[in-house]
Amino acid sequence: MLPLDFIRQNAQIFARAGSVVAGYRNRGAVRYGPYYRVAYRVAGRQCSIYLGRCRKLADRARRLLARLQQPRNHRRLCRKADRQRRAAFRQVIRGWQATIRSFGLDLRGCEIRGWRALGIPRFDKTTPLNALQKAAAALLRRPLPALDIGKTPFLLTNTAQPWAAETGYWLRNILQPYGTAHTTGCGACHPLSTAPPHA
Repeated sequence: MLPLDFIRQNAQIFARAGSVVAGYRNRGAVRYGPYYRVAYRVAGRQCSIYLGRCRKLADRARRLLARLQQPRNHRRLCRKADRQRRAAFRQVIRGWQATIRSFGLDLRGCEIRGWRALGIPRFDKTTPLNALQKAAAALLRRPLPALDIGKTPFLLTNTAQPWAAETGYWLRNILQPYGTAHTTGCGACHPLSTAPPHA
């Protein structure tokens, strides 16, 4: 049976493992090769399919193995990307929690707590702005840390999490424009405004 036919007939084995490796043989001072083979394991046992010195056959075997192992490699990449996404999310949460605490709020999981302690009722995107102006004014009388909203894209654009959508809406529509005499926002009038100060 030809090597490639054997690989195709045992696709379930080679979809999980198998690679083309090159070896050399030394006889005295003379080195012979490369000699190609397909190395794989079955039940923990090392096995090989000898391909000889034909480079074209070795390339065909590599392409066949790559095609059979593509789903496995894709799953590995997805798992790696998921680990990186989770690590990045934890890092964002740590920075976001520090920002939330500077406003006197607290982050529990992915939910912001402490609105009522600041005199602000719970709200969502359907809450009228005029119902929140009075409560927001009480908060704005407190000293607020400088925050460049333009440099927090996760806060304003990632609305997959409820807390991100809720707080981003609150910062954009209430905390930033409220209390400033300029309709476009002014950095000199309000610490949360991203607009430059007026001349």
